[in-house]
Amino acid sequence: MAERPKNSDLKQLLRFGMVLSSICLAATFVLALTYKVTRPKIEEQQKMAEQAALKLIMPDADGFKTGKTGDIEYYEAYKSGKLIGYCVKAVGTGYSGFIRMLVGITPDGTITGLEVLEQSETPGLGAKVKEIKPGAHEPWFTAQFAGKKASDLELRKNIDSITGATITSKAVLTAVKETIAKFLSGTGKQSF
Repeated sequence: MAERPKNSDLKQLLRFGMVLSSICLAATFVLALTYKVTRPKIEEQQKMAEQAALKLIMPDADGFKTGKTGDIEYYEAYKSGKLIGYCVKAVGTGYSGFIRMLVGITPDGTITGLEVLEQSETPGLGAKVKEIKPGAHEPWFTAQFAGKKASDLELRKNIDSITGATITSKAVLTAVKETIAKFLSGTGKQSF
C-alpha cells in the first residue's frame, strides 16, 4: 500500500507553491511595467526610422501626407506642393518573422526605392536583406528594385536573390508586388 503524505509534507508543498506563485506574479508585474515604460520609446524610434526611410526612398520630396486605402497605409510625397509619388508600407512574411518595408513609387509606377524598416531574419542569411557591400551606400538587395515597375519584378530574372535566403528574397518581392498592386487598385489607379 502506498503511504499517505504527512501533514508536514503537504504544508511544505503548499508553501513552495505559494512562493512560486508569488515569484511568477512579481515577474509578470515587472514585465508589464517594463513594456509600459519602453513602448512609447520603441514607437518613437520606429517613427524616426520611418521618417528617415521616407527621405531615402523619395529624396526629392519636401513634404509627406499620410493616407490609407483599405488596410494599406501610405504617404503621398510632395515637392513644392506638387504630388511626386507615394511611399507605401508593405509587410512580408520571411523565414523568421515579418519584414516591414517602405516602398517609394513615382506617379508613373516606377519604384524609387525600398527600405527595410524591421526584420528578424537569420543573421548571415536572410538578414543580408540589409547588407551594404563595401564601397556601396545602400543595401545591394533593395537597391535592385529602384527603376523597375512592381508588376515587372521577377526573382532571378531582374532581381537577384540573397544566396541561401530564397524565402526572404521571395517574401520581399511578393510583398512589394502584391502591396503595390493592391494599393493601385484601392486608389483607383489600375496602372500609372
